[in-house]
This record gives sequence, structure tokens and C-alpha cells, in this order.
Amino acid sequence: MIKQILFALFFCLVVAETVIAGESVIITSKLIHLRSSGDREWSTFPESGQKKELSVPFEAKVNQGEGTLLLRQQDVKQTWNVELNGTVLGKLVPDANDQQLLLAVPPKTVKAGKNQLRIYQAGKMDPDDIRVGEIVYFAEPKQNVLSESQLTIEVVDGKSSKPLPCRVTIVNLDKTLVATTSESNERQA
Repeated sequence: MIKQILFALFFCLVVAETVIAGESVIITSKLIHLRSSGDREWSTFPESGQKKELSVPFEAKVNQGEGTLLLRQQDVKQTWNVELNGTVLGKLVPDANDQQLLLAVPPKTVKAGKNQLRIYQAGKMDPDDIRVGEIVYFAEPKQNVLSESQLTIEVVDGKSSKPLPCRVTIVNLDKTLVATTSESNERQA
């Protein structure tokens, strides 16, 4: 039983590490440290050398339909906007966890040729050390990106084989919470 659960979770890690979608553009493969203002929050962050915002140019084709932006974020406490070519796509999730975020990109937001992605602190400028990066643009809707793979997990009692209430956390090989979607039904919320 334990072996089955461990195998299923290992399979989750492998599947979660691989997001396969139609056309994609890697905007940056690195995690970048940003600090909006003030002194560093934690000793794990460098004392200096940080940027106040991320501004990254990239080349792509115009998106006729909805696209998707996938990024990784860490240690976010304040409000940070994610902007593409002057259009705010959304905000980073105010959460200290290392996690992926998927944002919808409205049709025709991506231009043919040079594009500009920007992540910056908005609103109250309280000190906030964050890491953001590993950003990929997919030329298809968020639901399509999320449905490229499917995983079914059941946690059952070893003796009775009856389902057990539980919480399952899915992470990739870097221990980053991965973006997922799930359907609620009579057996799951």
C-alpha cells in the first residue's frame, strides 16, 4: 500500500515537472531576486545587488486567442503586478511558499516581434524581498496548459480500502508547489 502511494507521488513529481503545450517561449529560466525598498528582510537574501523590478524583453508571435504565462514565485508578501506590453495580467500571490502561478494572457496582448514583461511592486511600498522567474509563455489557454496531463490519486485505508479524507500537496522536483486544476464532485472539494 505504502509502495503504491509512493509510486503515485513519484509519478506526480515527474508529471508535474513536465508541462507540455503547443507553442511556448521561455522568457527567463532563472529565478531573480527583487527588493522593492528598504533593508533586506531575511539573512538568506543578499544585502545588495537586487533589482526593484523585473523587465524582460522577449520575441513571440501575436496571440490571436488566449495565451498563458507560467512563472515561479517565492516569499511574496506585498502586491506585485505582472504586466505584459502595458497590460496588467494579474498579481503575484501574497504567499511565502515557493509556487507556480498561471496567468491568462488576453488575445492580441502578445505582439509579433519584441514584447516586454514587467513585474513590479504596486501600492504600498513596504519592504519585500522576493524571487521570481522561470517564466514561460504558452500560446494557448490556461485550461489547455493545465490539462496536458492527468493524474488520479486515491488515498484509502490499508485494511478496509475505504477512501480516507486527506490533503494532497503536489510539488515538482524543486519542491515548488505546481499549478493544478481539479474538478469538485461528490468525493472531492
